[in-house]
Amino acid sequence: MVRAVSPGVFTFNNSLRNEGYSNEDYHRTEQLQQYWIALTYEQQYSEVLIDYRSNTSLANDYRYDEENGNRNTWISLYTVNENNYKIESRGAFNEDDIIYLGYNANVSGNFTLSSDGFTNFEGYNLMLFDSEFGTFHNLETPYSFNTEVGTFEDRFILVYQTTLETEELTHQGLFVFPNPVKDTLYIEGEISSRYNIIDSLGRIIIADCNEIQLDVSNLSKGVYIIKFRTGQMLKFIK
Repeated sequence: MVRAVSPGVFTFNNSLRNEGYSNEDYHRTEQLQQYWIALTYEQQYSEVLIDYRSNTSLANDYRYDEENGNRNTWISLYTVNENNYKIESRGAFNEDDIIYLGYNANVSGNFTLSSDGFTNFEGYNLMLFDSEFGTFHNLETPYSFNTEVGTFEDRFILVYQTTLETEELTHQGLFVFPNPVKDTLYIEGEISSRYNIIDSLGRIIIADCNEIQLDVSNLSKGVYIIKFRTGQMLKFIK
């Protein structure tokens, strides 16, 4: 596959082979932090690659990110960003990173999300948040769910939690209102730790807060996550 930045003619022939070329860029020895997320329905299959490396960012990185072409006519999985990606490199690993997963289904039924190659993330579990039910699932095992036909970009979120925090994720006991919100957001329940508010690009918009009443009138329209240090998460829409 060739991704061109300008029009031209590409020629592939035997002269490209040369014993003097270095294979260092091909036979990589570094321990990459990356993994695959797959969406399956019967014999249909779609996947995305999540990658972390210090020379990339959350912006569109040439030669590292590949936008979603939606080539699969039945199902398509991608990361939701300013551009929707099939391959996304998100900069150096950050345990507070939040990844929105979008999918398109041209058929209804029981689907499965699973992960593969989640290595070099010692001490962390990969957790899938299903906002429809407000539940977390450890992707050490596949997650099955039912869906209707359509495009869904605000149901599934990937987060990282240490092995010590994972059990706490199932005990939420918090909710926000009104949701969607216009000016003032209220958090109902016992807040046991400080929290950050993170936007759909994974950026921290409000840091190290413990207020139960927030002025969000200056936030842009979109989906936001409240992430507590205990691992609890809440979602609200502006």
